[in-house]
Amino acid sequence: MRHPRGIACPEWFIRPAALPPVPGGKVGDRLMENAFHMDDTVQRSPRPVRTFLRLLGYLRPYRGWVFGAVLLLLLLSLLANLVPVLVMRAIDNYVAPLEPSRDKTAEISGLVRISLAIGGLILFQAALRYVQVVLIALAGNRAMHAMRSEIFAHLQRLSVRFLDRNPAGRLLARVTNDIDKIQQTIVEGFVAGISDLVTLAVVLGVMMWINWKLALVMLIPLPAVALVGIVFHVRAQRAFLEIRRKAAAMLAWLQENISGHRVVRLFQANTRHETEFIRRNRDHRDEWLGQVRNFAVYFPTVEFLGVLAIVLILFYTGWNPARPGSAYIPGAGTVGTVFAFVFLAENFYAPVRTLADRYNLILEALASSERIFSLLNTPPEIQSVPGAIDASGVRGEIEFHGVWFSYNEQPPVHDDDPGWILRNINLKIAPGERIAFVGPTGSGKTTLIQLVNRLYAPQRGSVLIDGIPVEKYDLRSLRRAIGMALQEPMLFSGSIADNIRFGDPGLSREQVEQAAVRVHAHPFIMRLEQQYSQPCGERGSLLSTGQRQQIALARAIAHNPRILLLDEATANIDSETEAALQQGILEVMRNRTAIVVAHRLSTIRHVDRIAVIHHGAIRELGTHDELLSLGGIYATLYQLQFSDTAS
Repeated sequence: MRHPRGIACPEWFIRPAALPPVPGGKVGDRLMENAFHMDDTVQRSPRPVRTFLRLLGYLRPYRGWVFGAVLLLLLLSLLANLVPVLVMRAIDNYVAPLEPSRDKTAEISGLVRISLAIGGLILFQAALRYVQVVLIALAGNRAMHAMRSEIFAHLQRLSVRFLDRNPAGRLLARVTNDIDKIQQTIVEGFVAGISDLVTLAVVLGVMMWINWKLALVMLIPLPAVALVGIVFHVRAQRAFLEIRRKAAAMLAWLQENISGHRVVRLFQANTRHETEFIRRNRDHRDEWLGQVRNFAVYFPTVEFLGVLAIVLILFYTGWNPARPGSAYIPGAGTVGTVFAFVFLAENFYAPVRTLADRYNLILEALASSERIFSLLNTPPEIQSVPGAIDASGVRGEIEFHGVWFSYNEQPPVHDDDPGWILRNINLKIAPGERIAFVGPTGSGKTTLIQLVNRLYAPQRGSVLIDGIPVEKYDLRSLRRAIGMALQEPMLFSGSIADNIRFGDPGLSREQVEQAAVRVHAHPFIMRLEQQYSQPCGERGSLLSTGQRQQIALARAIAHNPRILLLDEATANIDSETEAALQQGILEVMRNRTAIVVAHRLSTIRHVDRIAVIHHGAIRELGTHDELLSLGGIYATLYQLQFSDTAS
């Protein structure tokens, strides 16, 4: 938004009376946008030139549009400074000529011609400005569309480990806020900055051509303007960093409060949380008002110095007044020259006032670019190797051979380090075998099955399918050969049918219904108003947890995988539904290799073998009856569960 005198400045500076006590509107949007960066800060890019050149690479396909927009800017700068020259001609030839004319008709005719020329020039400028804005907006929008698509595609290839380490809010900011900041800078920073610099050069050249002495007088306040701009930049940058830090802290606290709203109400912490939010909001507001004061001091100061240049021009011409009866001013030229310099001085200092703002905008865009390129430079840890094997025909034999795994970025060095989640796992599962992993929470059961479909990769040892290391299989075909249902079912916005066919969009309606029937989801789906077309809502919010889990099970088996991984897949289903579902699951697991992670031991009595995992290692292995007869960990867990049930 622009100040009435043409100064580019924040909207909250122009309308200070509209400042709300709680951030809202465009100001709130900007502050909340910055808060999405979480712990990120705006700082100088460590490699600004390299970052800038890489950013320009996204504009290369649209260089014709950008080049055309820059040429139009040059032309617009020239045309904008023709108006003062025409006004000068009008005054010198017709209003206050050096030699008065007696032909009033000729004077009026000349004034009309110049007025029409100025009007036509302004209309022509408006048309060129429209074309220029459209060209650069199209180039910036399409370049950022390509960058946003590249980021999203790259995120799909990055490992689960990377996504675990990076908060969703930070990654969301890369795809949204950082891209928007760069797009804004392309239009308002880079291109507008070029326009400002060209305008300065053109105006200075025109003034030197008209009268170099007046041009030097007009430049007297320029060093003071530069000094004020430097001081403003330092203060504004420091204030902006603090605003962003406090906004991020407030947003993170607010997200936590909203997510845990039930606990807040249950423990009657509403008042305490309201007081804490008021304190955080007040700290943020105080920093924000400090930035407002920076703008409130900077822009009037620079505007005053611009007006001072005009005053100096008038003082200089008044010091050397024209002789009585003459329109010529010694050292300044004509009266028209003085009028032209008043216009040109405003044209010169207007871009000077905005350069500091442009500079801040460019710094922010370079920082955003650096964060984006850092993300794009992150190599995927797990991907298909050249010449990868198609996994569509696997028999389903799975072997864990000396597997060690840690979630730490740098794996532990010593074998007894507590950072190891899995320790020397050795296990071979025959094709078509049904095996269950049981053990205390945190023992490594879920981690172990996630190594099979390469959501993670072990630091030591290997996982093999049909005797071939999983990393030699094509990743897409490997995961297509494996169906998995998670303990926390994740559904996507769309219909129930869309979610069931998520792994294979080509599934027919009959195949979708068949999968739902096999997991006992068909009855409740048919009771819904839109049945299989019923919307699930965001993350399945329109369905109960048990219903989401049944749909997730149907999704896991819908594409007929050879290997089935079930991680507490019936944990949130009521006992009546579970009893009906268990028979369906046994049918689904028939002739498939199946690994079941379970806490309720009653659900796994009919599997072929049970592996007891404790502290990341397999402590017991055998059938249900064999493990009970051992009297070890499994027998203890079984007795505890069934004694609780009996009591």
